[in-house]
Amino acid sequence: MQRRTINIYDSENGELPQETGVYAYIQSDRSIGQGYWSEKWKDWNLYEKPRYWFKREEIENLNTVKFAKLDDSAYLPTRAHEADAGIDLYSAEEVTIEPNSRAGVNTGIAVEIPEGYTGLVLNRSGLNFKRDITTATGVIDSGYTGAIRVMLENHSRYGSQAVIHRGDKIAQIVIIPCMLGTTEEILPSDLEKSERGAAGFGSTGSGIGSYKIVDD
Repeated sequence: MQRRTINIYDSENGELPQETGVYAYIQSDRSIGQGYWSEKWKDWNLYEKPRYWFKREEIENLNTVKFAKLDDSAYLPTRAHEADAGIDLYSAEEVTIEPNSRAGVNTGIAVEIPEGYTGLVLNRSGLNFKRDITTATGVIDSGYTGAIRVMLENHSRYGSQAVIHRGDKIAQIVIIPCMLGTTEEILPSDLEKSERGAAGFGSTGSGIGSYKIVDD
């Protein structure tokens, strides 16, 4: 998948291209064409000055996730299988977590996330089932380039300490698109109507049949 970055210049607001070259344009009647810009607009069968100039600046390949090691003790994240959504994150340090406690574990890794995407730090099922350790879900925004720290919680059923060694897989990161834009306040009555509406937990039933709680 590729993402095109397009710069748009609104002539009516005094925004004009800074570099000479061939640009696409849109005129006030919404007709589209192509023209050459060199500090002023040139007549390529244009009967008026274009309202918008726009140009594709670059094409970025989103098939590659870029990671940087921030210290020598870090392990680069890996994907176990090509079709896996999650990329495994490794501990860059040794940490002991007491029973029913949690601790932040440093991966020593930074990730470059394109604008319009976010990184979700999620639980690894193997760590959970085998060692009673869960990962607190985290969100990494595209503007963040610091070290990824993973919050691990020790839910030991036997009151045992959990020792995380350097090089242990501690979480996975999934890169997904996210919706960007401004927020707007509306009235509750303006919310789009849906079949579910305000129905919350348990509103769809257990999936097996009706049930009730019996007080002994």
